[in-house]
Amino acid sequence: MDIKEDVLRDEILDPASELRRVYYLGMAKVRQQIRRNELELAAAGSPQAVQRTHEYLNKMIEEIKI
Repeated sequence: MDIKEDVLRDEILDPASELRRVYYLGMAKVRQQIRRNELELAAAGSPQAVQRTHEYLNKMIEEIKI
């Protein structure tokens, strides 16, 4: 990328920045894909994926209660 790290950081921290919107959208897509993969692994019997899936569900429940 042709942008300095501090400028990029400032853009991401600016709530009105289009770069911030795109950055967080990309992060959300990656998180969704990771969770989808872990659900598939949990369904296949992976103990670690089952544990992480439980953690995600507990976090979702906590966020709903807020």
